This record gives sequence, C-alpha cells and structure tokens, in this order.
Amino acid sequence: MRPDVEMSLGEHLAELRTHLIRALAAVFICAIACGVFYAELFNFIAGPYEIACKRLADRLQAPYLAEATPENPPQIPEDVQRQVHRLRNPQMLPGGPTTLITTVILMCMACGVLIASPWVFYQIWAFVGVGLHEHERRFVYIYGPFSFMLFLAGAAFAYFTLMLMLQALMSIGTTIRVVDPSQYTLTDYIRFVAWTTLAFGLAFQTPLIVMFLERTGIVPLAALVKQQRMVILVMCIVAAVFTPGTDPISMASMAVPLVLLYQLGLFLAWITGRKRRKQQAADRAADEAADRAADEAADRAADKSADADISPYGDPDAFD
Repeated sequence: MRPDVEMSLGEHLAELRTHLIRALAAVFICAIACGVFYAELFNFIAGPYEIACKRLADRLQAPYLAEATPENPPQIPEDVQRQVHRLRNPQMLPGGPTTLITTVILMCMACGVLIASPWVFYQIWAFVGVGLHEHERRFVYIYGPFSFMLFLAGAAFAYFTLMLMLQALMSIGTTIRVVDPSQYTLTDYIRFVAWTTLAFGLAFQTPLIVMFLERTGIVPLAALVKQQRMVILVMCIVAAVFTPGTDPISMASMAVPLVLLYQLGLFLAWITGRKRRKQQAADRAADEAADRAADEAADRAADKSADADISPYGDPDAFD
C-alpha cells in the first residue's frame, strides 16, 4: 500500500492500468487452469441437475411401487416409464455447432473470475485505498475479507439449493406427456447456475449492509429493529424478482436466508456498536450536564442581576 501522497491524473491512470493488468492476468491464468479440467468442472456444475432428475424419477415411480405386491408387479404407464427413463439418463441439448465451445469458454472465464476474486479484490482495494484516510482503510481491512467469505458462502449455498429448485421446476413438466422435463439446453442451464450463484452471493452481503448502515449512522439500529416487518416484505419481493425460478421453493430458498442474515446483521451490529453507543450515550449525558450547568449559572446570574436592580441600596456587594 502506498503512503498518503498527492497524485496527478496521469499517475492515477497509470496506477489504474497497472492494477487492471494484474487483475486480468490472474483471471486469464485461472481461466486457462479451469480449461484444462473443463470436463470435470462441468460435471461438478451439472451434479445438482443429475441428482434432481434422479429424485424426480423416484418420485414418479413411488405411487406405483407402493401399490405393488409380490403377486402383483407394479403397473407403470408407458408415458411414465418413458419419463422415468429420460430422468434416469438426463441429457442436455448442446444447441448450435459452436454453442458447446462458447459455453465452455464462458464457464471457464466465470470460474476463473471466482477463483481469482481474492487477488482481483485486492487490486481494486490497492487502487482505491490510495485515496482513503487511515480510519477508512481500517474499515475496509476488517470488512473486506468478511465480504468475500460471505460471497463464497452464498455461492456454496446456491450450489446445494440448485437441486431443490431444479426438482421443483422440472416437476411441472412431468404432468405434460409431450414435454421432457429433463431436456435443458446447455446455455440455459449454465446461465441459470450463474444467475443463481450471483444472486445468492450478493444476498449473503446482507449482514455487512446492516452493519454498514448502523456503523455510519445512516440508519440507527433502533430503526432497523423497528422496521423489521417492512424489511422482510422487501426481502420477499427481492427474492421473487431475482431468483431465476418462479416457483415458491426458489423464492423461499432465497427469502429465508435473507431474513436470517438480516437478523444476524442486527445481532452483529448490536455487538460491534455496543461500546460506541455507550460512549455516545456518555458524551450526550456529559453535554446535557454541561448545558444544565450553564443554564443554571445563567439563571443565577440573571437572578442576581434582578435582585441588584430592585434593591433600594444599590448593589449589596458594594458594602462588602
């Protein structure tokens, strides 16, 4: 980190170019490393899709298997058998001739950004931090790594939630005979995973937002606690808008963590700001005591002046 110095516009642009080149180089190297293992990477991303398909197949078969006995084997209709077979052997449609290679490149670039994000965030901070004061830098030192960890936690939570979301979305297609619920195009699935991961990663920043609002005094902690009902309503609306799926499970999978993270943010804001609020209360009490003392002194002086004015002998202190 450079010390606090005055920099010209040209020096700022040169500094920006340096950090930008370093960040892009890290992303490019990580993307190439992901490209070497692109098959394993895609199989990992497609894991929730395969699990959702197999669980949906088990759910389709369950009513017929429950009625079966050793004497009466299960009588599964042909359309259900076809759907079960497709679900147990899920296949994605590649689309056009260049769709596969384009999707692999985009997938590797996205994973490269995710892997290189600590270094990228550091480069952003190294550029921005030059223009910040020392106390502002301390604030970023504390909350910067916490923000990155929350983003990774949101991305991990999204990966394990994808299975439930996909299962709920594909279950709609099982009621239509001519629809194959397991057939997704490669581009649509990667886009769905990317948007879900990004949405959950940003949603997991809620505790930091709450702590920032309380720390800067933009919104007091008492107001954040008092307006919880309105905040929860807004969170449900945000979850309904930003989740890729339109089913209740998709919305609930984001709304419930948002509400819990908001409560966590309130708790952390109360813990971290307790000492500061006590100091502020003590300062206010001291200011109020000083104001009362000044007012009392002014009142005594006014009373003394009034007594001197109404005394027939003038100022009684003059005889002392």
